[in-house]
Amino acid sequence: MYINTTRRSLPTMSAIQEHNSLVGYKKEISDLVTSIENGAYANCTKITSLLIPNSVRSIGDCAFYKCPNILTVKIGDSVTSIGESAFKGCISLEMVKFGDSVRSIGPSAFAGCKSLKSVVIPNSVTSIEECAFEGCSESVMRTVEDAVKRYKDSLTTSIEKYVYDGFSEIPSSIRASIKTIIIQDSVTSIEDDAFRGCSSIKSMIIPDTVTSIGMAVFNNCSSLVTIVIGNSVTSLKQYAFNNCSSLTTVIIGNAVTSIGKKTFGYCSSLKSVVIPDAVASIEIGAFVYCSSLKYVVIPDLVTTSIEEMTSDSIYEESLFN
Repeated sequence: MYINTTRRSLPTMSAIQEHNSLVGYKKEISDLVTSIENGAYANCTKITSLLIPNSVRSIGDCAFYKCPNILTVKIGDSVTSIGESAFKGCISLEMVKFGDSVRSIGPSAFAGCKSLKSVVIPNSVTSIEECAFEGCSESVMRTVEDAVKRYKDSLTTSIEKYVYDGFSEIPSSIRASIKTIIIQDSVTSIEDDAFRGCSSIKSMIIPDTVTSIGMAVFNNCSSLVTIVIGNSVTSLKQYAFNNCSSLTTVIIGNAVTSIGKKTFGYCSSLKSVVIPDAVASIEIGAFVYCSSLKYVVIPDLVTTSIEEMTSDSIYEESLFN
C-alpha cells in the first residue's frame, strides 16, 4: 500500500445548492448512475442512510463531505475507488459496509468520522492513502494497520524483480525469491536490514543518489557476488555485508570515510579489496573470517592493521550469523 499526498479541490457551491434540495432521509442512488461526482452531496444535512448501488464504479472527492447526519453507508460491489475526503466530517457515521471491489481509499476519505467504531476492510484494497481514517477510533485504526499488513503478506512468494522505494519493507515471504533489486532514483537512504536474507540476488549497484546505507543491509545475501557502492555513500556500517559468502567483487565509492565492525564479516570468497583514499577509520574485525582475503589496499589515514581488521578475538559470536 502507498501514500499519495496530491491534493484536490473542494466541492463547488453549485453542487452544494443542488443536493440541499433533497427531502428524503434515506438516499438510494439510482442504478443508472456509474459515478458520483466530486462534491455531489457535500454538506447535505438531510441524508441519514446511504445505499450506493452496484452500478456505481467510483465515488468522487468530497462526494459526501460533511454530511453530519449520515449514520450508515453501504457501498456497492462495483465501486473500485473512494475519493479524497469523500466522507470526511460525517461525524455521526457509525457503520460503513464496503463492496468487494474497492481497491483504493483516498486521502482523508473518512477523516473526522468520530462515531465510526469499527470497519471491515475487504481483501481487494491495495491502497489506503494518507489520513484516510484520521480521527476515527483506535479500533478502526488497528483495523487499517492490519489491512496494510495483510496486503503486504499476501504478495506473491515468488517475485524475481523488486523496486525499492526507500520506505516500504520487503515482506519476509518473498525475500529469498528476489533476484534483482532496483533502487529508485528518489532514494537517498537505505534502512537497516533492508535487503537482509535476499539470498538469490547476485549483483547490486547502489546509485550515487544514495548517501546512507544502514546496518546489516545485505546480511545473509549468500548469492551476492558483486557489489558496487555509489560515490555518495559516506560510511559502511556494521554487518552491512556480513555473511555474503559468495562475494568476490567489491567496488567502494570514493566518498566512504569509515567501515564498521564485521561490515564484510564471513565473506569467505572475498580475495581482494581496494579501500578508497577517503577512508580514515576501519574498525577492528571489519573483515573477520574472510578466509580467502589475500590482498587489501589500505589508505594512509587508516591506523588499523590488516591483522586487526581480520581479528575476532575481542568479539563474541554475533547474532547476525
